[in-house]
Amino acid sequence: MLTNEQKALKQLINYIEQGQWEKLNLYCQIINPKNLLNPKNTKIFTALKYLFLEKQTSHP
Repeated sequence: MLTNEQKALKQLINYIEQGQWEKLNLYCQIINPKNLLNPKNTKIFTALKYLFLEKQTSHP
């Protein structure tokens, strides 16, 4: 069972994968990103950072 924070991270990853940057921006404004830094969310957060960096390098 995923925690709310893990569900939020999963949603962020979905928006990144789908290239929905406006939704991603709005979602990030709504949630408290500090909650995503909890050590139990490290694996998902690391994946999120990796995917974000991948998208940044592939979109000039």
